[in-house]
Amino acid sequence: MLGTLVQGRASIAAASVSASQSALAIAVRYGLRRRQFGPPGEEEVLLLDYRTHQGRLLPAVAATYAMHFGVEQLIADYARAQTASKDQGKARRQLEGFAAGLKAAATWHATETIQMCREACGGQGYLAVNRLAALKADTEVFTTFEGDNTVLMLLLARSLLTDYRVQFEDMDWVKTSRYLAGRVLSSLQEATPAGAFLDVLFQAVPGRGEGTDVRRREVHLEAFRFREQHLLAGLGRRIKRVLDGGVGSYEAFERHGDHAVAAARAHVDLMLLERFSQVAERARGARLKDTLGTLCDLFALSRIEQDRGWFQEHGFLSGGRSKEVVKAVGELCAELRPKAGDLVAAFGIPDAVLAAPITVQG
Repeated sequence: MLGTLVQGRASIAAASVSASQSALAIAVRYGLRRRQFGPPGEEEVLLLDYRTHQGRLLPAVAATYAMHFGVEQLIADYARAQTASKDQGKARRQLEGFAAGLKAAATWHATETIQMCREACGGQGYLAVNRLAALKADTEVFTTFEGDNTVLMLLLARSLLTDYRVQFEDMDWVKTSRYLAGRVLSSLQEATPAGAFLDVLFQAVPGRGEGTDVRRREVHLEAFRFREQHLLAGLGRRIKRVLDGGVGSYEAFERHGDHAVAAARAHVDLMLLERFSQVAERARGARLKDTLGTLCDLFALSRIEQDRGWFQEHGFLSGGRSKEVVKAVGELCAELRPKAGDLVAAFGIPDAVLAAPITVQG
């Protein structure tokens, strides 16, 4: 059963990444040839030279690379699990959880990316001959195929909670939730005077001082870990509060489904960033390593930018640092602009397969 679930979800995730790559290849290549507006009396400007256009397409390119590396990792982990001679219950459960979370993340990403690419191509994006409409129609079912995405994220969240129970064999699910709640109280010290905890934590976490470069990879990894751990531990605290009120474990978990989904999404983001970071570090050749590193940074910072309200609410980012993140995302997009054509060419989609007339210089 596990093999069937993981195979199916890995296949859907891979197909979603492939569709995202096709849509981005069409939109980026069109942006590199289509000119629109410009200074009076001068040649019109290429679409992809507009910062707003870069901000629409290039973070999606970075996220698609992250999803691609995540799918590669999932397939490799599945192959190892199939050949493992010993019973590896925890590893198999983690594999199933990652497959569920990655399938949800990749299909949500494909849905958002293809729609954005349609809009980025203007009226041409809505013509059937340019394939974006077909890509959208073909992939929308993926968000429910092999499991509704929200349900899969709940499955992953429950798996993450279970990992704590497995560390303590005498714990049942109720005790797991209480353990997590205790972990929150001990690590976050919520009983301290208002603001005292955050002041101490801000100084303790590497890379969170105002003088630290927000483009440092350690800062990105720490931010993603902080969010995942905080959300997961907070989920345990909320469940414990309900359990202590006499509610059953099933209803206690169900009441906090939104928080569970947020914790699961944060976990998938962390897994993707860790994998992307490894690939970038191991890349051969200075130019390739630099390009993948810049893409990895854009993926991380664009995700932080999307969720900067949460990071500010929980003391990880000050208002000033939040503005630095937004600025850095724009700078990274500008740095990647000259490489945009190469980045989508690296998807390896032949023109005959891409089959979109707007990608061909007329």
